Formats: sequence, C-alpha cells, structure tokens
Amino acid sequence: MTSEHFKGEDLETRVKQLEASLAQLKGDSRLSNLPYGTLKQAASMFSVRRTGRYYFGGIAGSTISYSGGGIGNAIMSAGYLYAVPFYMPGVPNRVSKIGVYAASGAAGANVRLGIYDDIGGPNPVKPHKLLLDAGEADVSAGGNKLLDVMQDFPRGLKWLACISNNSTPLYRVITEGSWAILGDTTMVGSSLGNRWAYNQGYGELPDPFHAGAAISYGNIHIIGVMFE
Repeated sequence: MTSEHFKGEDLETRVKQLEASLAQLKGDSRLSNLPYGTLKQAASMFSVRRTGRYYFGGIAGSTISYSGGGIGNAIMSAGYLYAVPFYMPGVPNRVSKIGVYAASGAAGANVRLGIYDDIGGPNPVKPHKLLLDAGEADVSAGGNKLLDVMQDFPRGLKWLACISNNSTPLYRVITEGSWAILGDTTMVGSSLGNRWAYNQGYGELPDPFHAGAAISYGNIHIIGVMFE
C-alpha cells in the first residue's frame, strides 16, 4: 500500500500510529506516550484464564496432582502473614472469589485473605500496595473457605496473601512444583524462595506490605481465586 491510499490528516494519523507501535518495541518513551494504537499482546500461559474455575497462587508452568503427591495439608502458623506470587491475566481480570481449603478446623479459627500489587521498580518481585483486603473466613470447621470479591485487577504480577489467628487447622499446601520466583542464595537449590513471610500478629492486612518481610521457602499454602 502506498501513501496515495492516505490523504492529508489520514496519512498523518497512520504515521503516528506506526510510530507509537514501533516505540513499544524500542522502548522509546517519547513516542510511546502518543495516544494512538499499540501492538496486541500474544496469549501465553499467564495471559488468559477461564471463568468459573479456581486458579492457585504459587504455581507457574508446573504440573501438580493431588493423587501424585504435589498437594498436602499443613498448619498455618498464627500471626504470620504469607504472600505467594500470582500472575493476573489480561482476560478475564475480574476476580469473583478468593479462598483457601481447610482440611480441618478449630473453634474460633479465622483466616484473612487479600491481594497485593508487586512493588515493581529496579528491585521487583515483592508485595507492596494492598489492592484487596477480602476480610475473614470462618475456619471453625473444614471445607472451602471462600470470600466474595467482584473486583477488577490490572494485568501483571500480584501476590495472594493470607494470615490466620490459629495454628491448629490444616490447610491445603503445595508440596512439589511451586513457583520459585524468588530464586536461591546458592547454587545448591535447597532454599528456593517461593513466598514472602512476616510475623506481624493477627489483624488487618497492612498497607503497604511489611518492609521487613523475609523470603521464605518450602510448602506454600494454596490460595485460589475465581474469575467472572
């Protein structure tokens, strides 16, 4: 197609659209700020999900199976705030529910759930701004512990958070194949970081996330979200 197919303002608009798209590839902020079309992003394992299904934090590119030994049960230490990585898709991005599964309960037990945004910047991969405090779920008995949300979230790395007031109930945990996005301190591979943890005492989720939180590893509690 030649420039003869575009006349006057139409040609100028088309040129600016091409410049803006090219800038997305080059990272040229002077051009990418133009209010014109951008390149479509390709679908990936992270970018799309189905509605009406639960998706777990702490898993990426791994196959886990309850019958195969990738799932187990463990307590949640009272007062410890945990955050596991979760990549929020582009479609859909409206979370309708967030929850955990308790294999057993205890009188007076509660668990609080929420979602944090990643800190981003030059040293990312850490929860920072609180996007959702979904409230408390009653864990006096076992079963699915679900909280209604109905909130849209931007695409990108997020952190699903949980904190319990009681160390007795057993929760579903990932025992194999978790997303070790936080790496290791050596090449041994014995302490692959897959969550952040902080002993704050039970209460509302802090905003922002605790600066003193530490990278943790091992079995991680399954926190799931459903999309609408």
